[in-house]
Amino acid sequence: MSERKVLVTRDYEKFKSLAGNRFLSKRHVRNLVESIEKQNLLNENPIIVTEEMFVIDGQHRLEAAKLLGLEVPYIVVKGANLETVQELNSTMKQWTLRDFCESYAMVGKKDYEDLLKFSDQYGLSLSFAAQLLRGQLSNDSGGQGIVRAGDFKIKSIQNAEETVRRMKQIQPFSDANSWRDPKFVKALVQLYSRGVKHDELVEKFQRSGIRLQRQVMVRDYVFFILDVYNKGRKQNRIDIQL
Repeated sequence: MSERKVLVTRDYEKFKSLAGNRFLSKRHVRNLVESIEKQNLLNENPIIVTEEMFVIDGQHRLEAAKLLGLEVPYIVVKGANLETVQELNSTMKQWTLRDFCESYAMVGKKDYEDLLKFSDQYGLSLSFAAQLLRGQLSNDSGGQGIVRAGDFKIKSIQNAEETVRRMKQIQPFSDANSWRDPKFVKALVQLYSRGVKHDELVEKFQRSGIRLQRQVMVRDYVFFILDVYNKGRKQNRIDIQL
């Protein structure tokens, strides 16, 4: 793009929407209209399109220019595609995880469609929902790289739904949405694998009146849960070393 030529047009119909680009934000368009009315700097920031006139960067500026009836400056980039869109937006204006998910869903990646539905249905962050669906809980956002790269694959929706069902059964006994904390869920999964029985744990929360408090680390949740589970228990106690 070192020797780029800026073209201009008022033929708005020649521009096409690229499947997988992020959705238009009406609020962002309104803000751009107000800004351009004060000072038109469109020539300083041309729209970028493919050779087939698909917009890969600047769809909000294009919409604002159309509303104002202004000429649209644009640059044609040879060989540009959806990956170019993601790279440009990641550099110029950081894409959110939802932007990436919606982008991949729009081009037909069903795992991403299901991820978005699962996240919205249960009110979970996309990052945490992705961990549940992959069956790989972690304490950090490392798994987001897989989602952003387009390599996200669901291991089991059924297992993820069962985990959420168990989380929601503990929700009435938790404070500060601690029942949705990935660290809490990771602690739960660890303890279930060590012999803690979910129904008995829920009953213990119910009888004891103890509230689940947000903890700093997974191990803190582990010991908190064990204190509740073992309370008054003389047999079948669960004790672990971390």
